[in-house]
Amino acid sequence: MPTLPTGTVTFLFTDIEGSTQLLHQLGAEYALVLNDQKQLLRSAFAARNGVEVDNQGDSFFYAFANAPDALTAAVDAQRALLNHAWAQNVQVRVRMGLHTGAPVVSNERYVGVDVHRAARVGAAGYGGQIILTQETFDAAQNDLPNGVSLRDLGAIRLKDLKKPEHVFQIVALDLKSDFPPLKGLDALDAHLDAVVKALSENRLVIFLGEGVNLFGRLSGAIWENHHAEVLPHGAELAEHLAQNFNYPPNAPRDLVHVSQYVSLVTGTGPLYDEMHALLDADYAPTALHQFLAQLPALLRAKNFSPRALLFVTTNYDDALERAFRAANEEFDLVTYVAEGEARGKFLHRTPDGNATLIERPNEYRGLAADPRCIILKLHGAVDRESSEWDSFVITEDHYIDYLARGDISSLIPVTLAAKLRKSHFLFLGYSLRDWYLRVILHRLWGQQRLTYKSWAVGAKPDVLEQEFWRKRDVESLNVKLEEYVGMLEERVRG
Repeated sequence: MPTLPTGTVTFLFTDIEGSTQLLHQLGAEYALVLNDQKQLLRSAFAARNGVEVDNQGDSFFYAFANAPDALTAAVDAQRALLNHAWAQNVQVRVRMGLHTGAPVVSNERYVGVDVHRAARVGAAGYGGQIILTQETFDAAQNDLPNGVSLRDLGAIRLKDLKKPEHVFQIVALDLKSDFPPLKGLDALDAHLDAVVKALSENRLVIFLGEGVNLFGRLSGAIWENHHAEVLPHGAELAEHLAQNFNYPPNAPRDLVHVSQYVSLVTGTGPLYDEMHALLDADYAPTALHQFLAQLPALLRAKNFSPRALLFVTTNYDDALERAFRAANEEFDLVTYVAEGEARGKFLHRTPDGNATLIERPNEYRGLAADPRCIILKLHGAVDRESSEWDSFVITEDHYIDYLARGDISSLIPVTLAAKLRKSHFLFLGYSLRDWYLRVILHRLWGQQRLTYKSWAVGAKPDVLEQEFWRKRDVESLNVKLEEYVGMLEERVRG
């Protein structure tokens, strides 16, 4: 390893915004994009005498002996990224953070709070943005490259740092300069207060997307069929189906395309049989599922509203239901039917197992009186007791049929429709880059914006995804799901 700079050192942290979405979009070509990104950054940083301290996945940690070199290297790297011809014409946006301090070197590693400050500052920005602390500003302001200036963003509170951090943004004529407000703790504090208030008034509906199945998963851990250590993610299900049904090797390998192929070649019967076999396993609910199952009892302990909480999910597994049963929390299950004579309707199952097909949603009163929680499965679900009631909105044909049925509020019980109209929404683990996921919003609200403040939580939302949320007036929070749920649980329990 090269000798690390000592004394006064400037740290540079980088990571790709929306790397998970890029992975899903590019498939095998993501490796090429990641390799190009690494070469571009390493070249720009080495040209300014930067020393690579660490590289994990798409993230870099570099050290520079002086601040002007670090700042110039960051600008050069952003220009290289912007001008590069990426595979499939994707846009690769990298956030960067700079901090100058005097760290201790121990066992060929940097030790001290300066490392954490640099990392937190980098994580507060957006793809294409370069943020620096007051210390780096002081060290570099008199030696800026031509065409580069510094914009004062004011003070921001960052996770695990006791004092607010005064930060600045690098502005260059040929680089993007307008970004949303930085995501510090001040904004998160206000948001968490609003969420807890909405919970206390029973005006929050929590939506669970496929990203929740990755919650708490250890780096490198993968799902394997017949092994219940982790829940399957959509990309993993798609890969399994592709391998088992001789899917064309060069065709798109997302779950919708693969499922459509299987349905056309073999029929929906074999597709449903395979999905049932995959999902009828003893998967352990994640810590997020467990927290949500404990939420009703936590709210009752605080004498909050006893009325039913509503959870909405587009996942096919029953991890949330299993978590509720383990917590001895009764719930009603309302599931969409995607196939058969009842296609396009919802099935209501009570805690004792009685099932009722909802024929007239505007007259249905089976959910009106009881304060039990409700789990609404918009895309169907596995039924462990009887595969006859398995239901998966999974193929292109399913989604087209789903979309053609119009506003979902006309299909669900009137009490749930009223709840959805008068609640804040909290989206956990959703990505809206794929058209079939945007169907969810279209089915819920047509072209209308939400009338209650709502939020979406997920790490590294890219610019396109932020724009999708913005058009629905949903605030996208740039925070890892694990960190967010930890803060929310602490706030609810406190």
